Amino acid sequence: MIPARKLEYLEELYPEVKKTKPRSRRKKKKKSLPETVIICSFAFIFVMVSFLFLIQKINMMRLNVTLAQVRQEYHSVVQQHEFLQLELIAARSLSNIEQLARNELGMIEPETKNIVVMRTPTTQDKPTFENTIREQNNSGGVFEIVADWINRILPLGGVQAGSIGN
Repeated sequence: MIPARKLEYLEELYPEVKKTKPRSRRKKKKKSLPETVIICSFAFIFVMVSFLFLIQKINMMRLNVTLAQVRQEYHSVVQQHEFLQLELIAARSLSNIEQLARNELGMIEPETKNIVVMRTPTTQDKPTFENTIREQNNSGGVFEIVADWINRILPLGGVQAGSIGN
């Protein structure tokens, strides 16, 4: 079936029916930017992004060079530290110290001497003239003096000196 509105002859038949214009369902045109402006803006954005990318690549390369220099410096400092540690160990050795003391400071070997350290007499052990005479008369010699001295220092079991020749 054909709609009645579209038929032209219906107007002639029915003059009271007015022909209505069909409503246009046109979309309103949005005002848009010219194409050249859009292309230029995209080109500008692309150039800016590319420029930022290049700047980051350049910074990264510069930092890599700096990192390589710092690593090389670190390894040289570590080698120097190890070398100084070895020198320190060599300098602290007794043979090296002795050689340095002999050659540069004029150190000589001490002569062999026997040194006997006696304890100092206390107020109770102060020798009197009478005790000294008694000790000289009763002394059995050097061995008895040394044995007495050892007994005073190390009172463990008692050391006695006999007389030689008896």
